[in-house]
Amino acid sequence: RLIGDTSPLRTTPTLVIANPRDELISFSGLKDWISDNHLAPGWRLVSLEPHPRTPFLAGHIMIDERSLGASEWAHLTSLLRDFLRQHSSAGDRSQVSQ
Repeated sequence: RLIGDTSPLRTTPTLVIANPRDELISFSGLKDWISDNHLAPGWRLVSLEPHPRTPFLAGHIMIDERSLGASEWAHLTSLLRDFLRQHSSAGDRSQVSQ
């Protein structure tokens, strides 16, 4: 679905993280929506495929290492850290720790 004026969204750096096998949100639908609304390159869509430690955990639950698995959790925290470093103002960068 197209949205109205996307200029404020296009100028807001956004990292969208999704599971391509999510039961609720279509990854290809997200990709198309970002494209159709001309939000790229400011919006970046990244796929994460959880390998949860807890059986039967829904695929869209990506909140901690237990829900993602160690490898994907490390990938997620690295993505978030890099995104925040890249898009934080110079004065705020000291707040983004390792």
